[in-house]
Amino acid sequence: MNSVTSMIVLLGVIGLACPNAMASDYCSLIVRVLNLRGTQVYATVQVQEKSGRTIRSEQTPLVAARFCDLGLEPVTVKTGGGGCNLVEVKEVQLEWQQEIQLVITQNTESCYFHHYGDRSCEFVFRIAAPSGEWLSGAFVKTENAPEPKLTDHAGRALVRISRGASARGTITMMGYRPTTFAEHCSDSGMVHLDRKIVLEIAK
Repeated sequence: MNSVTSMIVLLGVIGLACPNAMASDYCSLIVRVLNLRGTQVYATVQVQEKSGRTIRSEQTPLVAARFCDLGLEPVTVKTGGGGCNLVEVKEVQLEWQQEIQLVITQNTESCYFHHYGDRSCEFVFRIAAPSGEWLSGAFVKTENAPEPKLTDHAGRALVRISRGASARGTITMMGYRPTTFAEHCSDSGMVHLDRKIVLEIAK
């Protein structure tokens, strides 16, 4: 019996003699969150097991998020959130004594702008007919705006309001009754909002 075969047999005997011998350590799941340039960034990553157990790990530009005490059932991985670009990956498969690596690309720059950039609120007015059809060519005019906004093919027009300010305005279109609106941009809360307004047909 050569030396290699002898070593394999010896290890097998040790395993039989010690049925509770500790398995080799390994990390179940490594998650890397990248920005659109492929750079690893600061991120909070959350893993949820089927049982409902939730674990969080903080990623830095140098250290990926690590989850080293998972079982074998598939898990759900989340990153982002807080009102901006939540990414959720379901049914991530795990393997016994295998390090699974998951790479997530996220538009983190837009979240930075969302929270720290322009502090105005953006309202997208979506103008529709009573039938539900989007109305292209409607005028959306706020009191202080020099010119009205014209809705596009999907009935959309963008109105910006500064934080803490309010705006009143009127929506007009030939063949429909004018409709007024009033919106307020709070100092906190969402900054991107949709408003659907249905115009009444003029009689």
